[in-house]
Amino acid sequence: MNEFTVAIVGRPNVGKSTLFNRLVGKKHAIVDDLPGVTRDWREGDASIGPLKFKVIDTAGLEENAKDEMGKKIKQVTVNALDHAQLILFVADGKSGVTNDDMLFARWLRKNPKKVILLVNKSESSNAAIYVQDFYRLGMGEPVFISAEHGLGMVDLYTEISAEHNEYVKDNEIDESQSKKESISIAIVGRPNAGKSTLVNQLLKTERMVTGAMPGITRDSIALDYEFDGRAIRLFDTAGIKRKTSIKDDLEENTYEDSKRAIRFAHTVVLMMDATSAFESQDVAIANMAIAEGRSIVIAINKWDKITDKSKYNNALVDSMRELLPEVKDAPVIYVSAINGHNVNLLMKAALDSYDNWNIRVSTRILNNWLRDMIASHPLPLASGRKVRIKYITQHNVRPPSFVLFSNLPEDISDSYVRYLSNNMKENFNLKGVPVRLHLKRSDNPYANKKKK
Repeated sequence: MNEFTVAIVGRPNVGKSTLFNRLVGKKHAIVDDLPGVTRDWREGDASIGPLKFKVIDTAGLEENAKDEMGKKIKQVTVNALDHAQLILFVADGKSGVTNDDMLFARWLRKNPKKVILLVNKSESSNAAIYVQDFYRLGMGEPVFISAEHGLGMVDLYTEISAEHNEYVKDNEIDESQSKKESISIAIVGRPNAGKSTLVNQLLKTERMVTGAMPGITRDSIALDYEFDGRAIRLFDTAGIKRKTSIKDDLEENTYEDSKRAIRFAHTVVLMMDATSAFESQDVAIANMAIAEGRSIVIAINKWDKITDKSKYNNALVDSMRELLPEVKDAPVIYVSAINGHNVNLLMKAALDSYDNWNIRVSTRILNNWLRDMIASHPLPLASGRKVRIKYITQHNVRPPSFVLFSNLPEDISDSYVRYLSNNMKENFNLKGVPVRLHLKRSDNPYANKKKK
């Protein structure tokens, strides 16, 4: 049975995303004075005191939005309401009831689910002026709140907990059961690479607003998903532009939000447009993921547009080797997000990459491997002195990190470290995983002994 879910709806700029952030306890949604910043369906784990539930933030709806984008936004909101057990209808206490509020309320009254009217921004003195006005919406007793300042949360708790407890009782949900740990997969890339289309294809529903225009997704959207019985937390991110092309605070917030999604992901799926893959920004995004130590899978989207596929694949292998040497062996999956070609194969590769990212190798096996590597390619002398690597051990995972103990670590060349790293990745199935090799001076067992 699904977790109790609350959807937040209302016209643009009434404070829905601010309320969402208040309920989830951190800044998950980008907020801005510009109306219409939120366009997609965003989920989060919410709580008010001891009460825990799922919350969905939706785009602001406008009745006069008749264009293609407006229709898509409305469909995503309709889908969100289908997944919710309770609807929070947010109005603006500063401006009072508008025509859009009235039309929205009429639409919501046709929905059989319980609707609670929230009058936000009620810290304003204007809210008292419009108190009677809000009863015209036909939603019963309004709850007055200030999402920004945290006012009215006790009243909101009372309203939501009543519906929550009824739902739990009716569906015999055991809330003591712990959730399965989710694998976080961030889908990143340049604007218009097809990231949101891929998410919709995986989830088999319109969860994300898509279109030909770049920049439709404004911030990182977290979505629960399951593949092959494994719990996944998908992050659909905004297209990452060049830092120098960012024009305003909203684009700056979007850029930082996408970087944050990479930082906290387990696996990164880098989507590229097959017709313009491996542009400098694709490489920059890949290097962000490498710097954070994330496992990487490359998704080449719009594969159906490529005619000479064999020639393309050969050129791409060369590009990987030249531009991304640290993850030149990362899985490359050719997909068409719009028709679903190879999207399941992509998810399998992402999960395999996650498993490799968590690999731990025993010290015995590592040192047997090291002896073979040194025997095949001995270390050169350093100023007439023999350089030895005496020991290797793994000291961390995520990404796999190893320490090599040597008598002269400063005399081991970068090329020799790369030789070991490349062979290690091949030998221990660490493809697409940044491997960290650290050199450390081995202790002299006689250094601290006193002369007799």
